[in-house]
Amino acid sequence: MGLRILVLSAGLSVAFASSVFAQNGKGVPDDIMINSLRCEAGKIGRKLQAANLPLDKKMAVTWKDSQTNNGTFGAGFKIPIFDIGLSGDLTREELNETSSDGITFNLHPDNYAVCTGFKKRIIPEGVGVYHCIGEQKYATFAYALENRAGSVGCHYKISLVKKISGSAKIPVWGPVEFGPSGSYGDTAGYDMAVAAPPK
Repeated sequence: MGLRILVLSAGLSVAFASSVFAQNGKGVPDDIMINSLRCEAGKIGRKLQAANLPLDKKMAVTWKDSQTNNGTFGAGFKIPIFDIGLSGDLTREELNETSSDGITFNLHPDNYAVCTGFKKRIIPEGVGVYHCIGEQKYATFAYALENRAGSVGCHYKISLVKKISGSAKIPVWGPVEFGPSGSYGDTAGYDMAVAAPPK
């Protein structure tokens, strides 16, 4: 009996430890996001400067972070000979959303300074704004600036999903089994839209 209690306790501990570990995932801190956006605005500004295009324009960025956590914990037993089983589950779901709407950044080479330095706090691979305005839509953006009318933009979503599940079955009498089961799901979503110049 002591071994069964030990295995049951170990199963419960693993299920809850996995849940706590998964819940520690958080979105990108605001200061890092802002610095990353300023850096990419500076890269666009350098490209505009090289093409002798106006350097007094801005881009507006809206982004949302969402974190969804859901977990299930249950216990059940099964008698294989008679094909009888019984289980009960407790499910918990949590949604956390934050948003930043219409934040503007100067498309000026001076912002490039945020990209360099020993203590820079940016996302090194960027957040996709330069790829959108400085590459994918650059020809249209340059045309809009030359004609002093129009705007370009991109909208993209990223979802990261991780799942953990497990169970422990303990024989309690002959073929009868009893044990805990649990699962944990963690979904992080990033939804970003950029427009330059802002509409």
